Parts: sequence; structure tokens; C-alpha cells
Amino acid sequence: MKELSFIFIKVDCPVDTHCPLASTTEVYIKDNEIFDTKYNASDVKKNTNHFYLFQILRNKKEPSKFYVFYRYGRVGLPGEWVLRGVFTEEQAVAAFRAKQEEKKVQNKYTALEMSYMKDGK
Repeated sequence: MKELSFIFIKVDCPVDTHCPLASTTEVYIKDNEIFDTKYNASDVKKNTNHFYLFQILRNKKEPSKFYVFYRYGRVGLPGEWVLRGVFTEEQAVAAFRAKQEEKKVQNKYTALEMSYMKDGK
């Protein structure tokens, strides 16, 4: 009989510090997908350097309540933020995916790859 082994990796994906629900929610993770996306758009000739981030947040005390948090603006400044919800899981994922698709279609943002390994390991 073949023995199965599992590796559990702890991830650390903090809620954005500008989110008003940062202390009561957590970034949603399902099936190894972390619902946290960051984009950047830079153009030296136009002197632009903008960011766009969005996260699905789950209420820590009431895990059936979800929110989608967006923050955007010029890099180096806090920017503007929008908090949407309360959503069901399905509604939050749909809103998140719609924003991802919107940013891909605009074709001016580059998705940033993030490392969520806890303690740098």
C-alpha cells in the first residue's frame, strides 16, 4: 500500500491596512486560490504610476458574510477605496472575477505576482 503524505503551507495574506474592516475580516482562500490581486500601470513618458488592488474578505465571526475591497490610486499615496458587501460567497467571487476581467480588458495594468509564504519560507 502506497503511503500518502501531505504538505501544509502556511500563508500570510493580510487584509489591506486601509480597509475599515481589517481587524474583523480575513482574505478569503479557497482551493489554494488566494483572493487578493494587485495591479500596476506605469508610463514614464506620461509620468503615471498607478496601482489597483482588490480582495475578497470573509468575516471572522460570521464566515458566511463576504465583502470585496478595492483600493486604487497613485503609487506612494493611500489612494481611494471602496468596500462592497455584504455578499454571499458566490456573489463576492463573481464581483472579484468581474473586476479582474475588467482590468485585463483595459490592458493598461500589469498583474503583480505576490508571495504569501509565511515567515519567508
